[in-house]
Amino acid sequence: MVEQLTYAQKIRSLRWNYAFAAANTIFTTLTVFGNVFILFLDKLGLPKSRIGFILSLFPFCGVVALFIAPHIARFGLKRTLVIFWGARKIVTCFLLLTPLVLFRYGAGSAFTFVAAVILMFAICRAVGESAFYPWLQEVIPDDIRGRFFATNSVVANVITIISIGFAGYVIGRSDTLNSFMLLMAIGIFFGFIAVWSSTRIPGGAPQSVDSSETRYFRDIIDPARDPNFLRYLLGIGAIAFTVGIAAFFPLYFAHEVGISSANVVLLSIAASLGGVISYVWGWAADKYGGKRALLFCLRLSLMVPIFLMLMPRHSEWSFLAASAIMFGSGAFTTGNTTASLQIMYVNLVPADNSTRYMALYYAWSGLIGGLSPILAGFILEHAKHISGRIGILTLDSYTPLLVLIILGTLAAILLVRSIGKTGRTDTV
Repeated sequence: MVEQLTYAQKIRSLRWNYAFAAANTIFTTLTVFGNVFILFLDKLGLPKSRIGFILSLFPFCGVVALFIAPHIARFGLKRTLVIFWGARKIVTCFLLLTPLVLFRYGAGSAFTFVAAVILMFAICRAVGESAFYPWLQEVIPDDIRGRFFATNSVVANVITIISIGFAGYVIGRSDTLNSFMLLMAIGIFFGFIAVWSSTRIPGGAPQSVDSSETRYFRDIIDPARDPNFLRYLLGIGAIAFTVGIAAFFPLYFAHEVGISSANVVLLSIAASLGGVISYVWGWAADKYGGKRALLFCLRLSLMVPIFLMLMPRHSEWSFLAASAIMFGSGAFTTGNTTASLQIMYVNLVPADNSTRYMALYYAWSGLIGGLSPILAGFILEHAKHISGRIGILTLDSYTPLLVLIILGTLAAILLVRSIGKTGRTDTV
């Protein structure tokens, strides 16, 4: 029998959750997520299809959650996270050898090397996060869950602003591979601090799980038979699809809009400033329901791809316009994340079976999130010759991607609207 955490224990653990989020944000921002990593891959001279392939490895590996959920429950959620997130920091250290591989063996070998490292990283990440999501449900009280996610987002965005400001300064002084290696080394250091912080969070003890694999795979499909959870998964899939495409925004700003690499990195600050207001989304989700908050954010998100098609190119106003758009994008994206997690944790996932529910959620999000950057890279490679104007809209190779983001967001709105009242509260 696993001992239940008291409310007071959960509240006391919040500071370690925030410390974990802060240190992990520095790690992710300076290493393998965000604009810095995209520009690093571009600096290696990789074609967009190969960049899309590398980016797809992160979400694709989430599918392993379906197969490991019962094992991590028996082994212990906390123990699994600490071990595998520590391992992914060690794996990231190999990226520091990329310049040596590039200069000695060429771009083709550098691509293979980076892809292999990212694959190992992504597997460790998938195993760790498969444990983290159900563990998080255990240690955060439901009555403050929306505000917790929002506060966590504020902390992460403030830290991101500082990290990106530093990264922009470093890259602005020297736009070379050595600059990217310096940023990665600093990020890895803070990554280990994040792992240490996670050891201070209570809960996540080993659980007794049915050893029957046949029963397990039958049970893990059961949530998909719930019409509300199925609609939720499809809606989240549509959102994950648009997020995967949006990963190419840094290259859009650099190649089509004419913004320098250093300023492209700084655009993440604008997005993070937008994310700082996410506490409002968390408060709204707790008070009015995650569904209402999510639909509101999704409708606002439709403006981002439209404004991207309208923005000035190679102009003194380009950076300012891009900053304003990314500010809105950051605000709406954090709203989408905060509200969607509130719906899932509070309304759709039973606490006594969270590992299997979260495994299905994580695997599905990973599958869709992995397909979208591959598709985006393929489209960019085959849409190189698109150019021109339709009225006030500028057409280029990225226009099909922006149209797909609009369609994906519309699909998400329709699916989220169809979710009915269910779960442990009526606030959907």
